[in-house]
Amino acid sequence: MNEMGVFMISKVIYELTKFEIADIIEDQGGKMNISEIAKVTGNDEDKLNRFLRFATSKGIFRVHDYGVYANNSQSLILCKDT
Repeated sequence: MNEMGVFMISKVIYELTKFEIADIIEDQGGKMNISEIAKVTGNDEDKLNRFLRFATSKGIFRVHDYGVYANNSQSLILCKDT
């Protein structure tokens, strides 16, 4: 089970990096609603929300209100400039 958890977090980080989620949030002032993120990336809102909730539970990204995500020191590492 532990190995499956490691695989899951690496897959989530890969997908979030591929779609440049941390960069998009940073460009919008550091926090953004999930529906706006989904529109910008062209992804399914529900799927993207599940990925971000999982990442948030692992300390990557923060959630302000339901569906409003923000960068933190861990997610900023995923930005292109880093």
